[in-house]
Amino acid sequence: MAATEKISITITKQMKESLDVYVASGAYASTSEVIREAIRNWQDDRWETPEQIAYMKRKVREAMDDSRPMITLEESKARFKLYAQSKKVAAR
Repeated sequence: MAATEKISITITKQMKESLDVYVASGAYASTSEVIREAIRNWQDDRWETPEQIAYMKRKVREAMDDSRPMITLEESKARFKLYAQSKKVAAR
């Protein structure tokens, strides 16, 4: 387990009551557990981490280096429409 550090936060009464409900329900062992999960979710939702930026740069580079010919958005939509129609026919 990573090293921990104790902090103090100020939240509204409604937030505290909400935390208490989750802990009382048994969904979480403590309010700290709820807060840790909320922070992990917040971190997961952010795309600004160095790892995520590096990943996106790699994906863009892969797309730019792709030797297949580029197609227009209209051509892409037409191809997808044909593909979707073929799947509908196959499902019958």
